[in-house]
Amino acid sequence: MDDNRIEGTARNLGGKIEEGLGRATGDVRSQAEGKMNQVAGAAQELYGQARETAGDAAAMVGRQAVVVPATALIARRKWPSLTCLLRLSRAGRGAAGGAS
Repeated sequence: MDDNRIEGTARNLGGKIEEGLGRATGDVRSQAEGKMNQVAGAAQELYGQARETAGDAAAMVGRQAVVVPATALIARRKWPSLTCLLRLSRAGRGAAGGAS
């Protein structure tokens, strides 16, 4: 469980208590602060839920990812062959050596 969900729930509950005490004592400021804490707590809890859902979705995608061996990619011509990489490497060294 995300920490924001826990903190948001606690803040919301504290706001309800503060609002109730303000209402019982007739303190309008405590009532207003209690309502603000409830709203802030609810928002923080929703943020925590969103983070948790996004993390769950990312984990699911990670579990479903398929690792394809490099040899299969080379066979399908989706990956540069070793000889192609060597040619590119030699060409790069030759170009760099000639420029110096």
